[in-house]
Amino acid sequence: MLLAAKQDPVPWNVMTYNIRHAKGTDDITSIRRIAQVIRQEQANIVALQEVDSYLWRSGFQNQVEELARELGMNWAFAPSLKLGRFAYGNAILSHYPIVSATSLSLGGLRENRILLKAVVATDWGEIEVFTTHLGLSEKERERQMPLLLRHLERAQEPAFLLGDFNMEAAHPLLQLLPERWNKLEQTEKRGTIMGNREIDHIYAVWPEAAAMRVQEVYVPVTIASDHLPVVARFISEAAVD
Repeated sequence: MLLAAKQDPVPWNVMTYNIRHAKGTDDITSIRRIAQVIRQEQANIVALQEVDSYLWRSGFQNQVEELARELGMNWAFAPSLKLGRFAYGNAILSHYPIVSATSLSLGGLRENRILLKAVVATDWGEIEVFTTHLGLSEKERERQMPLLLRHLERAQEPAFLLGDFNMEAAHPLLQLLPERWNKLEQTEKRGTIMGNREIDHIYAVWPEAAAMRVQEVYVPVTIASDHLPVVARFISEAAVD
């Protein structure tokens, strides 16, 4: 439950970002550039997709651990592909404590896709954060959406669903999301990947009495990945009883 607060409003930012193992559009792989983007946008909670752990292509780094260390954040990681310590998947970063993290399989053809769920203990109470990266093909997504919907049935408000869905919000499959999951629409429309397609989204479920509101949703321009991040900026109250 989010609690009402008393002090002056302060910004509170949530981000989703497919980082493509930190390989930019200039073909330079740099996890520090990803950290700079997150720091610049002052994100409090970040959902990441295409995160490497000890893979050769990204310098054998545990990328989410490197980001967490650089930014002073807590982290959770769920691999969609794993061989020993070598892995690739989704992650969540948070300035708040992560109470629990669960990896939920969505299946897939070329690779297993997962839904990472984290419970984050904010100053206003616990928030459920879900992030996913759905399959490239329509056939995969048709199989994955029913599993995603089943997992979301148990979501407790307030909650976020963030990620790379590989389809625009108007796609019939995304229209299957229950009405309570509200798409946080960009204030000024911008694509999130080449071709000006908006396939990275933030959805939210909020109690009507929550002491926060969306101020803006925007897409910062950066070359740090082939995707652009999406940021939802909230105005919330800084202190609780």
